[in-house]
Amino acid sequence: KKVRHAPDLFLLAEAEGRIIGSVIGGYDGRRGMVYHLAVAAEYRGQGLGNQLMDEIEARLKAKGCRKAVELGP
Repeated sequence: KKVRHAPDLFLLAEAEGRIIGSVIGGYDGRRGMVYHLAVAAEYRGQGLGNQLMDEIEARLKAKGCRKAVELGP
């Protein structure tokens, strides 16, 4: 459902045909949200999470987002 609504805010990182990271963002026209960020254990500590976060933030800003909140546990 999320991919159909805002596919540009659903990002995957792949290596050797396998998904190794993902981030899901949302924008309601006023506020941006990061719902989920995950990196496979063997790829952590290499900056992939930072790259995914930087890209989702850039995409939110491109949509006009000036305020973002991170939703987490």
